[in-house]
Amino acid sequence: MKRRKVLEIGGEGGSIVYEELILEGKTFYTQKISETHFADNEEHTESLSPLYHSFKEAMEHSKIDTFMLSPSYVDPEIWNELSDMFTDYCETQKMDLFIKEEWTKALGIHDLTAVYDDIESLGLSKDDAFKLCEIMCKVQMHEKREEELESVLKDPFLYEGGGPGTRELLLMLAKQVQG
Repeated sequence: MKRRKVLEIGGEGGSIVYEELILEGKTFYTQKISETHFADNEEHTESLSPLYHSFKEAMEHSKIDTFMLSPSYVDPEIWNELSDMFTDYCETQKMDLFIKEEWTKALGIHDLTAVYDDIESLGLSKDDAFKLCEIMCKVQMHEKREEELESVLKDPFLYEGGGPGTRELLLMLAKQVQG
C-alpha cells in the first residue's frame, strides 16, 4: 500500500488531510480529520473517512466546508481539479474568488481584471478580451527563447537593435501575468 498526502487544510483547533491510497493497483482517497479540544486537559481526536474512488468524491462527502479553512499544502497533481472545485464553490456561493486570498494564492489564481480592461481598451469586447488572455496564458514557448526573453526583462539594453519581436514580448507578458 502506498499513501500520499494530496491536500492539507487547517483552521482553529484542527486540520483535515486528504490522502491518496494505492491498494492492489487501485487508487482511493480518504480524509483524516484531526481536532484538538482545548479544555482542562488537551484532548486530541482523529477520525478517518471511508475510501472514495476519486478526490472529488472525497471532497463532496466532507461534512466541513473545506474552502472556509486555510490550505497549508496542495499537491500539484490535484491542483487543476481543486482549482475547478474552488471556482465552482465561489460561483455557487456567489462570492468573489479573491475574497479567499489564501486559496487563490495556494492555487495560483491571479486577478486579471486589469489585463482584461487593458485589452478591452484596444476595442475588443469583454468576452473576446477574456478569450484572448486565456489563449495567451496557455501558449508554451521554446525553453531557449524563453531564457532569452527572461534576460531581456532583466536587462532591456542587452539586445539593442536585435531584440525579440512584439509577439515574443506579448507571450512573455502573458506568462508574467499568469504567474
